[in-house]
Amino acid sequence: MYSLLFVCRQNRFRSPMAEGLFLNKLKAAAKDQDWLVASAGTWTEDGQPAMSGAMVEMAKRGIDISRHRSKLVNKTMLDSYHLILTMDKNQKEALCLEFPEAAGRIYLLTEMTGEDWEVSDFDGLTMAPYDRVARDIENLVERGFEKIQRLAGEAQE
Repeated sequence: MYSLLFVCRQNRFRSPMAEGLFLNKLKAAAKDQDWLVASAGTWTEDGQPAMSGAMVEMAKRGIDISRHRSKLVNKTMLDSYHLILTMDKNQKEALCLEFPEAAGRIYLLTEMTGEDWEVSDFDGLTMAPYDRVARDIENLVERGFEKIQRLAGEAQE
């Protein structure tokens, strides 16, 4: 079984969209039975729904994340996943510092495409446009799909 955890700050915007998009990609490749995919937040309150804009953007793509509820990342959770993908460098750094035993399995989502930039949820003081962030994540999932599979496979060996 492969397992992948997407992490963002609140687990209400970026990581639920990444989870939904990746699951959709797996389903299209007929590989969804072999995977456990989830998302969590580094600074969140458990049980909050995905932001309405995130639900709308996913619905445009035929993906329903209306049942999503936020979860705070913890050691037990990290120990349960072979690969952990964060949306920004602060999350990656914080997780690596707090959970050094998991550091070798923690990457930026953009690293899956050989790039080094952050999937932002804020443009200055306001939320980034939901459609732009959804397109960014969708593009990263598409382009990084093979590497994600490979790294998740290596992690289990």
